[in-house]
Amino acid sequence: MTEGRKAVIIVGEDKTNVAINMAERLKGLSYQEVALWCERMLREEETVIAVNEVVKAWPLDGAFALAKAARAVFGWIETRNAIKQTFLGPMKVPPVEVSVEVSYGEYISVPWGGLALPGVEGELQCGAGMHEGMPAFVVQGEIKKKSLPLVKQLMNVTRDIVQAESIYKGKALIVEPVRNPDSGEMTILLEPPKFFKANGLTKEDLILPEAQYRAVNMAVFSMIEDSEAIVADGLPTKRTTVLDGQPGTGKTLTMSIAAGLCQKHGRTFILLKDINFLEDAISMADRYNFGPTLISAEDIDRRMSERDDTANNLLNAIDGVDSKKLDIQFLLTTNHKDQLIETFQRAGRSDMIITLPVPDAPAAALLLERYSTADFKVEKGEYEAIGELLAKAETLPANIAEVARRARYYRIAERADVIDGDMLMNVALQVVAEKKMEKKEKVVKEGKIERIAKLMEALANHCDLEVK
Repeated sequence: MTEGRKAVIIVGEDKTNVAINMAERLKGLSYQEVALWCERMLREEETVIAVNEVVKAWPLDGAFALAKAARAVFGWIETRNAIKQTFLGPMKVPPVEVSVEVSYGEYISVPWGGLALPGVEGELQCGAGMHEGMPAFVVQGEIKKKSLPLVKQLMNVTRDIVQAESIYKGKALIVEPVRNPDSGEMTILLEPPKFFKANGLTKEDLILPEAQYRAVNMAVFSMIEDSEAIVADGLPTKRTTVLDGQPGTGKTLTMSIAAGLCQKHGRTFILLKDINFLEDAISMADRYNFGPTLISAEDIDRRMSERDDTANNLLNAIDGVDSKKLDIQFLLTTNHKDQLIETFQRAGRSDMIITLPVPDAPAAALLLERYSTADFKVEKGEYEAIGELLAKAETLPANIAEVARRARYYRIAERADVIDGDMLMNVALQVVAEKKMEKKEKVVKEGKIERIAKLMEALANHCDLEVK
């Protein structure tokens, strides 16, 4: 009966279909036995089975990938009613088109709910679920077993798209903690990151003394722009750079420029709003296929001022980044370098700490010129003289920007046509005088506090008390 013929069953349990030649198994069987086996196989293929496919992606990222995969595999996708379980029993929910933000201000509609696919007997529905303690995209439903290979193929293509084309990959993202409604604890792992628009600043907008600028360019900007050359030279791309300096010296500006460079060169930029969640941000970048990533966060001294469990957990998280698997860089800031524990300052944890100083005279003049607009009619020598004044008063970049901004207010208020050197110098003197007053008031207040502290210490010593 089987001479010259081969019966072949295709089993699609993974991407590569495995052909099993059944000729030997059927040899010698009677027609009735062969028919019986064929009937059993047909019944098996018609059996209704449950499907539960999990994709490690933020749900809307997974929905975007599924829609793209369905077009690639089937050419189209049909939406159907989904079934939602309620306390009154199953309820049909109409399908919807969900608007998915795929970049800052850019949205694409994707199907969400019940799905029907060509060649798949049964219905599926997409939704959100939890997997390994983190949100995931889930496809569930009931289909005939013979349709399983097609569904597996679709889901594998979906996973490949998420891996290669996640909507978050290469974008500028903000990650903020939210409160877990169940536990009441703060977490960053329940809500997807938000996109933000880079402000268009370039490296030329960062004005620093030459030595500090070269250090920032090497440790931050070049790591983004020249990553391929760095890898080709056998150097690790995993680096941790800490920017130190008082507020207003350019730390946030450096982070903004880095965000723009990351988008330009295909590196995901994460602005982490709370340094306490750095470990979770690393897990997020790994799990959700962000690709090469730069994680930026402020106030690292909040986690690294004492060698306790909090500091140890962060040290282990940074050490635990496998540079062969994860291309993650860290750009962190502090206002208090002296408070960072020594263990954090060794290479491999903080590879470079760069102190951004108050601008010197050339930098102050260049900053002031950069902040000037077309109505400024100021000679180069006048900018240099004002720069000397600002540098001598240790004026921060933020206050130098205020000099230019306030001069424009004065021009409008005084109905002047232009801002000349004299007007700009007068405004600069005004700002410097204000900052001197603020500094004097601060010293007086600090002196008062110090006097109270000494008085309390003397009282404690006299009474043999412990002061905390």
